[in-house]
Amino acid sequence: MKPRLKALLLFLLVICFGVLIFGGYMIKRDKPPIILYFIQGINTTPIHTHTALFGMYGLLAIALMLFSVRHVFKKAAWSDPLPKWSFWGLNGGILLMTLVSLIPSRFYQFYHAVDKGMWYARSPEIASGEFIRTASWLRMGPDIIFTCGAFCLLAFLSKGIRISFIKKEK
Repeated sequence: MKPRLKALLLFLLVICFGVLIFGGYMIKRDKPPIILYFIQGINTTPIHTHTALFGMYGLLAIALMLFSVRHVFKKAAWSDPLPKWSFWGLNGGILLMTLVSLIPSRFYQFYHAVDKGMWYARSPEIASGEFIRTASWLRMGPDIIFTCGAFCLLAFLSKGIRISFIKKEK
């Protein structure tokens, strides 16, 4: 396989996996009306937006960008490690963000919605309480990993532009 296709295929494969897991299983599991009554409007929404918006559409945009720049950049400008580090940083960051912060806060609010009612689960005592604030602070590590992945992609693009278009040939 051509080295310039490996990073592109990594991004496309994780999109397929995400569609299967989050678009198939997770969405179907949360669709019964009784569950929607208890989880609509609590911390389920950030899980969906983070995993669907970036996990599907953001990664698809990055894959299409990599597909395009592989035809625009010179072969010498393509460095395979940077897109791979970007892939692992972006996906590892979003996965850890979901597992460490978003899912625990979702189940915390879901518990209170079932126990005392939706009004209590969305009240300031719960929605901005100690547990939710701690879960938000726990996101700092995954956010740093995600940001490092974004900077790797930026460094890859900057290097490619510099080598392909700015650097004068001798």
